[in-house]
Amino acid sequence: MNRLLKRFGAGILVLLLLAGLAFVTYKAFFDPYRATAQQVDPSQPLDRLLTQEQAREDLDFILKRLKERHPATLDGIPLSVLDQYHLEVDALAEQVSVLQVWQAASRITARMHDGHTGMRYDASDPLGIAASFEVQQGEILRRDGELAGSTLVAINGIEIQELYARYLQYASFELEHSAAYNFASRLPQQDFLDLIGVDTSNNIVQMRFATPTGEQTEQLTFQTATSPQAAQEEPFITYEIDSAGDLGILTLNQCIYNDLYKETLQAFFQEVKEQEIQNIAIDLRQNGGGNSMVVNEFFRYLDLDQAATFGGSNVRFGPYLAKFSAGGQPYEKFSELTYTGKIYILTSPKTFSSATDFGAAISDNRLGEIVGETSGNMPTSYGDVLAFVTPNARLIFYVSHKQFFRVDQSKNDLPLIPDYEVPADKALEKVLELVN
Repeated sequence: MNRLLKRFGAGILVLLLLAGLAFVTYKAFFDPYRATAQQVDPSQPLDRLLTQEQAREDLDFILKRLKERHPATLDGIPLSVLDQYHLEVDALAEQVSVLQVWQAASRITARMHDGHTGMRYDASDPLGIAASFEVQQGEILRRDGELAGSTLVAINGIEIQELYARYLQYASFELEHSAAYNFASRLPQQDFLDLIGVDTSNNIVQMRFATPTGEQTEQLTFQTATSPQAAQEEPFITYEIDSAGDLGILTLNQCIYNDLYKETLQAFFQEVKEQEIQNIAIDLRQNGGGNSMVVNEFFRYLDLDQAATFGGSNVRFGPYLAKFSAGGQPYEKFSELTYTGKIYILTSPKTFSSATDFGAAISDNRLGEIVGETSGNMPTSYGDVLAFVTPNARLIFYVSHKQFFRVDQSKNDLPLIPDYEVPADKALEKVLELVN
């Protein structure tokens, strides 16, 4: 009996040791989140000088993480990325500024053509100008101030077309209209202007505009940028009910799956039912993404037994790529609030990542129609980013470790094309027109 117990105990010990070894092996070689940044500190100042060896160490760090984690590099780094890496390394001087490392790293990651994989500079004291811009019909327009509606012609004497061409070599994007949107939205940031070669050293920038009465130059001073906290204080989800227009409008500015989202969604559909609304619009025009579970929760209010939100996915685990098929997911419906009317999804170039997936899930399952402009990334794309910090310049580097396929895989090579293509700021007007 004692011998049997000893053998049993030895067997348990062996199993525990094997389990421990398997866990350690997984964490060391297969866990996608191994050695990711748990806390992101500010990057080094842009004018800080690094040695050639330090700069190369940062570029090598980026290339290594790409090779380890991205689904597209399982069989090796793409040649275009590798060629760019060698160009950047060969061009390194004996001393290299953090700005130059940021530019070199951005040119490398841009060759991945993945909107989720790229570089970010995190200033300790971000500065910006008090101005905002937007893209309309290929031109950059001033949105605010006395020159609102005027076309931006040049910054510090450099033509805007030249600055945009410079930006494209640094930009990580899948669709160029998304790059144009990002270019316009980042123009007020001092570090962004540094990236594209605008001299901001005197803390002033000269912007030349074309106005109806001729060209006019405005001098703008950099000041402490508005904290992103201000934007976060705004609720990410709101709704309104237009009883007279027979339309419910749910505005979702971030894909956050939490109690507030679930409670607001339930309240929205409760009022939709009580007021017998037969048309709803989901406004994703300002939504840059987040948690894709928001669409799963939304589906619980529709007349569905099951539906897929993705057409499958590939996930990188070290040297292996796990492939997951689509399959329709069953939903525990809110039967008392089931909605059977029309659905419209409002999109813009800012609609990105999980927000694009939301629209694609509605469109591909033929549950509603898209109104507005093509979203900012492809529905079939890479995503679910891992964050790293380079060892010397302290630049933030994001790399995808998953690939998602849209529900209708016959459209894998297509963006989320609107059923009704109108300027994004006219999308709600178009829905009202369709409803009435």
